[in-house]
Amino acid sequence: MHIYQLTIIDKKLKEAIAKFSLLPINTSIFDAGLFEQLLHDSRVLIKTYISLLKLLQILPEQNQYYKGHFLIKHTATGVEADGEIHPDYLTAIQNLVLPHLLSRTSDRKQILPIHIHFTTSKEVYLFSGISLLKQDESTMYSLLHEMSMPINHISYTSHSRCNYLLSIIYAIEYNERQSIHNLYPIYNISYRQFRKDCKICLGTTFHNFYIKMKMLDVLNDIMLTNLSLKEIAHKNNFSSYIAMYQLFKRKYNFPLNIIPRILIGSN
Repeated sequence: MHIYQLTIIDKKLKEAIAKFSLLPINTSIFDAGLFEQLLHDSRVLIKTYISLLKLLQILPEQNQYYKGHFLIKHTATGVEADGEIHPDYLTAIQNLVLPHLLSRTSDRKQILPIHIHFTTSKEVYLFSGISLLKQDESTMYSLLHEMSMPINHISYTSHSRCNYLLSIIYAIEYNERQSIHNLYPIYNISYRQFRKDCKICLGTTFHNFYIKMKMLDVLNDIMLTNLSLKEIAHKNNFSSYIAMYQLFKRKYNFPLNIIPRILIGSN
């Protein structure tokens, strides 16, 4: 896959984890049951994303990506994990959490989203999840999931020249009722070059990639909101619920009813 695709879907997952951290979570009792439930729900979130990304042919099918989960305890004087994590990674995670743990501000959040990358000569690693503050003990507990992708699965072809594609996507300049021909000329790009860049960097046409990203937004809304499916279709600019249903079910064999509704506890 191209680095642009990886960058975009990483941003989507980061946003989903941030949204997960805002869900109403009963943290009055810190125990194994709470940690188990939160690890389960966040694992379901991540694995559902991976399943859809494989069906959308954005993530290559042959890699597993998901490696496992960790419970990490942070204090002002040290850090310990319930499994084997590279010491450098554990230190970096501790350095990310520590300022929040030591903060004395009145608006300090009890739940902190975590999304941190590490790169070796062979793999790109991602640790993603949440960290919970236990104020009465000045302790934080991170519930993290480890994912990885081989470096040789990532292409950097035409990387710097195609930054304008990210500009269009991130600026939300495009919608299905707007002609793409009004956008790429802004960047002094011909239509032929635009199509070529999309094929190289996005793996398909711009419109098809846009639809796939819209499906990830639907996935996010189904799992992390209590909106009805009809409301989600409207929110994501589908002509109808039926149009959204057919896209997921008929084109990609990913029926809406298999997507867990984490917020409302139907998973």
